Amino acid sequence: VRDPDVRTVDQIPNYDAFVAKLMCAAHLGELSEFNESYFQDFFRYLAEEELRRTQPGYLKQLTDEEVTQIIFDALAIDKVEYIEKHIEVLDKEQEELYKKSNKGSDSVYLNKMIAALKAANQEIQITDLPDQSKSEVKQDVSDESKPPTVKLLQPEDYDGIVPSLSQIASSHLQKLENRFKEHVAPLLNLIKFFIPATSFKPVNSLSDVGFKTPEQQIGLFIQNLLHPKNADRRKAIQEKTYRDPFTESNLILKDQFLRVVRDEKTRRSNLIISKYANLNASDLSRVFANTENIVEAAGCLLGTFQGTIQFPAFFRALQVNRGVPLVLEKLKLLLNGEFRGIRLFMDLSALYSNSAVTWNPSRHNLFKIWKANYHVIEKETWLALFPLRVDYFNKIYAIYVEKPTSE
Repeated sequence: VRDPDVRTVDQIPNYDAFVAKLMCAAHLGELSEFNESYFQDFFRYLAEEELRRTQPGYLKQLTDEEVTQIIFDALAIDKVEYIEKHIEVLDKEQEELYKKSNKGSDSVYLNKMIAALKAANQEIQITDLPDQSKSEVKQDVSDESKPPTVKLLQPEDYDGIVPSLSQIASSHLQKLENRFKEHVAPLLNLIKFFIPATSFKPVNSLSDVGFKTPEQQIGLFIQNLLHPKNADRRKAIQEKTYRDPFTESNLILKDQFLRVVRDEKTRRSNLIISKYANLNASDLSRVFANTENIVEAAGCLLGTFQGTIQFPAFFRALQVNRGVPLVLEKLKLLLNGEFRGIRLFMDLSALYSNSAVTWNPSRHNLFKIWKANYHVIEKETWLALFPLRVDYFNKIYAIYVEKPTSE
């Protein structure tokens, strides 16, 4: 009876009917092999399963976000200590990295590409080199004061102890107690037909059946909340994430504390990282569009990935800006993915191939690039760059440029 696998709906569809059958069997003397201890355990664990099955509809229909919020409230998790302070530190770290990556302005990308050319034994031309005034990069001050290290609370430090119940937790447990008295206690009191009369004690509360501590009661509530459907409980059993609420309530609380805090920290951290990634992408695309040095433009692309938010920023710079210097050469960098034999993009496909990662723009993106630059790039050049789209270019030139004159 301690095995949760035998208590689910597919094993015992209805406990009222099942207990009625047991009563008939006991009356016929067919349960003599089962002792008092067996029935005490059976009815204790029956209580857990019945409380799961009889959860009110609104608890069974909660979204994952709503369940997470209930767990935060029930465990009285200090979001400031466990999440907000961590996010503040991450934000400052990302801000410092962002500032450092932009020190020295545009010449950072030019120097990066020159270093790659030298490493590949490529000849460096005079025009490749930065202006002396442009290449001066401020060095970090060695004695620059660093912010003091802040000791942060880690979710792994949580011990699963509930020193005091929050008001929200007390409210949930009161509702659980009421539901126990109404739906479960009458069924549990039928144990009197299976044990000696001298051993029978009426069951009126959760504590009577063994849920005595706040940890046990909150653990019971949270685990059942996570398993509103029979399939949810069976999945937890199969994945060995189910915990016995009588003996492992602290583990239930620790597991869920760790899970919800980590998930929320991950979600918030991704927002911070995305914010600075967008800023970096914007800066890179600005340098890429404005530079008059093709080596510098290649340096902006070097080490980036087509599969990230940075890459669209590069080709959009050629779509929204008219008069981009060296626009044809920059377009070729994007299309060919290499500069003087050096691969620019670091997508996984580049790891398993000797060829560069190329780009084949969609018709929509190609049209926007063409529309912004057709006045500086001749038609023959477009046709040479995109030999498989000759008909497409003939069509758009006929519509937008080579309009027939009226006689």
